[in-house]
Amino acid sequence: MRRRIGYLPENPPLYPDMTVRSYLLFVARLKGVARARVHTACDEVIERTGLAGVSGRLRVSGVEIGKLAADGTVKPTERLACDVVLMGGGFTPAVIRAKQGVPLRLVFDRQETSSCSEEVVLGDFGVRRFLPAFEKTVVELIPREPGRFDFSCGMGMLHGTLVVER
Repeated sequence: MRRRIGYLPENPPLYPDMTVRSYLLFVARLKGVARARVHTACDEVIERTGLAGVSGRLRVSGVEIGKLAADGTVKPTERLACDVVLMGGGFTPAVIRAKQGVPLRLVFDRQETSSCSEEVVLGDFGVRRFLPAFEKTVVELIPREPGRFDFSCGMGMLHGTLVVER
């Protein structure tokens, strides 16, 4: 199963301190490429995608990541992350779609000081998290069942919905 899983980060690379080459080595290890073959496989991908000139860089463009995706090295999968902004008295987006069993990372960015928005509650997932003003707060969960799950502020005045599909 691990060899079939891919990840195309929205803001590549996966970790800001990874070069293109170190990211490819990381992906190769995740996919179970034999230890003796990891570096050779990485070199082949860099050559095949024409990314030799950027293999040592920390940041690459979407076009360069697109080359890796087209090559099949890094495959787009279900969205694993979603930024949720709190501003002007509501969650944006108000509806978040996720896949059953796929880890979900929500990044709540509270851009206001209203006391109503200082907490997010995802009751069906047992999550209640304080949201500092003008900061980002990460909530990670794995939606195990399909369905519609409401989330709200701590006072129950601001609402959103997490839609989990099969």
